[in-house]
Amino acid sequence: MGVRQQGLARLVDAGRGLGTGLLGAGVGAGRSLGAALGHLGHAVVRLARGEGRAGLGHVGHALVRVAQTPVDAPLLLGGRLLAALQVLTGLEPPGRRLTERERTLLEGVFGSGVDLDRVRIKEGRVGVLGVSGRAFALGSTVYVPRGRGPLSPGLLVHELTHVWQYQHGGTRYLSAALWAQFLGDGYDWRKGLAEGRPWEALNPEQQAALLEHAFEAGALGGGPGAVRGWTAEQLAYVRRVQAGLPHGVGAAGATVAKRG
Repeated sequence: MGVRQQGLARLVDAGRGLGTGLLGAGVGAGRSLGAALGHLGHAVVRLARGEGRAGLGHVGHALVRVAQTPVDAPLLLGGRLLAALQVLTGLEPPGRRLTERERTLLEGVFGSGVDLDRVRIKEGRVGVLGVSGRAFALGSTVYVPRGRGPLSPGLLVHELTHVWQYQHGGTRYLSAALWAQFLGDGYDWRKGLAEGRPWEALNPEQQAALLEHAFEAGALGGGPGAVRGWTAEQLAYVRRVQAGLPHGVGAAGATVAKRG
């Protein structure tokens, strides 16, 4: 690729990142506020029925959604702006599309639940965004910093779970994932299942770790047979989850579940 073509590719990537960031922040804010109103509606119904505890729980969820909105939008926009500057100055490469092999793998996990045409992968030197040394997803872009090693199939499934969360639930997964890593239950999905939490009650990192580990164990898309290290209850759980992935069921930030 010539110098002129490289410059054009960087310009297109930076513009695309800023454009999708602005759109994503706006849509994410709208979804969060809509979900807050949904929780308030549930709260009114529950309180009218005399179900005070459940009603107050929905009020709490609504307040959390409102509080997250001014945090998540700047996280996405700030990350996109920094990425654009790094791309234009050569500190970060333009994103690549998924390979056919990667697409086939991901379709086997998520079905039609992720718009794979929107996904971009950035590997290697990614400037300030690679300081942590961790792979992460910012919107529909997956970053794999230098030193993290190759993008393994399991890691790809993990990060695309965050893309799935973003595409179905908006920006809320950003602050929720950070909270989970530093102050919550982190990646411990087994704890969530042991406590009887439904899929939508797992934090974003628990959801991603569950699908990553299920994929690596061969527990996704399989038949009724046993999988080593997995109980029958865990297998039934993850297969119910996979059935809902094409429809965005349980994504962080998605519409309030009708079950109340």
